[in-house]
Amino acid sequence: MDEIDFASVGGFALSDSSKITVDTKTLVARLKTSVSNLGEFCPLDADISVTTRVLTPGKHIGWRALQVSTDEPLDEAQNADTDVKMKLTDGTTDRYWDGAAWSVAGASDWASIEDTVQNFTTYPGLGVGFILNLSTLDKRLTPTVSRIKFLFDVDVASFKNDLIYNTIVKQMKDEIRPLSDFFIAAWPGGSSFDTNTLDFDDEFKITDIDAVWDLTTEDPVNLDPNVVNPKTDLLDTFTSGTGVFTTTSPITAGNKVLVRARYAPQVGVDTNTDYVELSKVPSIMITTIDEENLGEVAQDDFIMNVFTDPPSGIICKAPRWAHFVFGLTISAGGSVDLGRLAEALEAFLDERRTITSDSTGRAHTLRITDSFIDTTTPNNQNLRTGSMAFRVENVYKSFRAALVAGSGAPGAEFAFGVKQVNTDIQIGTASVSVQIGG
Repeated sequence: MDEIDFASVGGFALSDSSKITVDTKTLVARLKTSVSNLGEFCPLDADISVTTRVLTPGKHIGWRALQVSTDEPLDEAQNADTDVKMKLTDGTTDRYWDGAAWSVAGASDWASIEDTVQNFTTYPGLGVGFILNLSTLDKRLTPTVSRIKFLFDVDVASFKNDLIYNTIVKQMKDEIRPLSDFFIAAWPGGSSFDTNTLDFDDEFKITDIDAVWDLTTEDPVNLDPNVVNPKTDLLDTFTSGTGVFTTTSPITAGNKVLVRARYAPQVGVDTNTDYVELSKVPSIMITTIDEENLGEVAQDDFIMNVFTDPPSGIICKAPRWAHFVFGLTISAGGSVDLGRLAEALEAFLDERRTITSDSTGRAHTLRITDSFIDTTTPNNQNLRTGSMAFRVENVYKSFRAALVAGSGAPGAEFAFGVKQVNTDIQIGTASVSVQIGG
């Protein structure tokens, strides 16, 4: 289960910020009032909307249930002058329930909350976000949306493996791209070079080229004897598919050339000191994984459908939750490459502050707990190493199946609503039958 958080203004897109807002004090989406000499008034436009973040579970199986809590106030004469409608989006395609099926939505295509909720299980998108249309015919009144909860099924064989391999290791492999410099002692001539001909470890993969310098022709003023600092960048293009880069002009054969490249480091897991998964550098190795068990969440959660008679719902049993602390060992062939790799890793961890599960699409808080420390030993100067640690917080693990309210199963014996109550009232010698509902 997931829920849209109206306590944070982040993650919402407003069609017009002067006419609609997400109020983080009252925790609702509402029309924005403008002030005049006559008072505060809401806009009467037809297609004002707010769009939530999109959640895309990588192992999505199906959508189970949706709950949207709204308030649509009436005027003094009890006229329904306010309304909330909606459509769904996967981030690329907007869809609405047209009365018979999910159709691609135009700017003015909206469905009622009831139609959207009742047909949510057949929504065809692999990701879901919510586009809410708030409207009023009475400029004194605004509808509000205070909660959106939705339930979906994902195929997760192991919560821990999903966190480690499908999420952390995968995203590190895909996104961490440190810089490294390499020298070409004798340029072959011409204006192109195939990086596949370099004598690298088979697993060293160049993903991009940042700069190319001809050190032979570089102005000596730009070459500090201790720090190579050339100025004239000759890079023209780089094709990642072939590994070939070109220069803006031919370089004389035999010249010494410096290339600054980005690469994909090796990333793996090795929590067994008797086994090493990665024997090649540069690499990032997860060497320890400590689970801080926080027990069971205080109470069950539920999602209710108020459009059935009586209201129906699904109860999600309280999950277990934990923090996971990951210890890392970073390895490189030299101190410069080690420092650059450590900075790229630190940027990966520090910039995002959350990490999103590849399987469920849910974001977990991420914090660096131990900054980089160089751990190179004096007798092993050819292999530079360092360590870091970070924590992934509030990882939920749901081992108990969700239950349909009123099914009679333990913990779900009762439905959320009562359709009808019959009772007999005895007053003296008279008996009166009373029916409530029905």
